Amino acid sequence: MIGRGPQLGGQRRAYFTAIDRKLREVPYLSRYVILEQFKKKPRYMDECPGTPRRAYEHNCFDRIRFKPTFNPYVKLNKDKKYRLDNWESRNSERFDPLKCYVRGSRKAYDVPFAILPSKDELGNFHPPVLSGRYRADIEKQYYMHDLPWVWHKNFYTGTNHFCDNMVVGKKEWYRREQQKERMKEAMGKINDLVLEYRQEFRDKKRYNFLERVVNTLGEDIAHKYIRKIKHVYL
Repeated sequence: MIGRGPQLGGQRRAYFTAIDRKLREVPYLSRYVILEQFKKKPRYMDECPGTPRRAYEHNCFDRIRFKPTFNPYVKLNKDKKYRLDNWESRNSERFDPLKCYVRGSRKAYDVPFAILPSKDELGNFHPPVLSGRYRADIEKQYYMHDLPWVWHKNFYTGTNHFCDNMVVGKKEWYRREQQKERMKEAMGKINDLVLEYRQEFRDKKRYNFLERVVNTLGEDIAHKYIRKIKHVYL
C-alpha cells in the first residue's frame, strides 16, 4: 500500500504516494451535501470472462480499492431480481438516504435519528430504535448507491492508518536515524559555533603565573591532599 524506498541502515523506509494520500483523505463537504450530490443508482453487470476475474475499476486507484464499493457482478435472473426488489429497502428508484427502509419491514426510518441513542426528558439514554443488524443494512444501502457512511463518528477526522503507527520492536535503526538527523541539524550551525568559540577564546582573560601553575600542575599536586572517605563498604 505504501511504496517502499531504498534501504537505509538495513531498514526499508517508506515514502508517500498518491494512493497513500487517497487512503488518508478526509471529506470537507457537509454530510447533507454529500448525500444530495453524490448519490448514484446501483449498477449491475455480468462477470467478466477469464480467471482470475478482472477487478471492478470503480473507486480504485492504481488497482487498489480505497473505498467500500458495492459489487455489481450479479447476474440477475428472475428469482434474484424478485428477492432484490421485493423489499422497499432494495427499491433504488425511491431510495432516500435520510429516510431509509430496512430489510423485512415496510416502515421508513429517519436517519440518523433511528440509529442513534435517544435521550428522554429526565436525561436518561435509551438504545436506538434500530439494532445493529438493521443499521448495517442501511450502511449497505449507502454503499450500493456509491455513498460513504457519513454517520461514522470519525467521518471528518479520519482514523489512524495502520502504516502510520509507531515502529514495533527494537528501535536501534530508528534511534540511529534520529541521531543522524540531529547531527545534520547541528552541522548546519557549525560555522556559527566556530565563530562563537573563537570570540570566546579572544575575550578570555589571560592567566597570570599562579593561575598557569594551578592549571597545569594543580591536579597532580593536590591529589594527595584530597580527602578520601575510608571504610566504605558497597
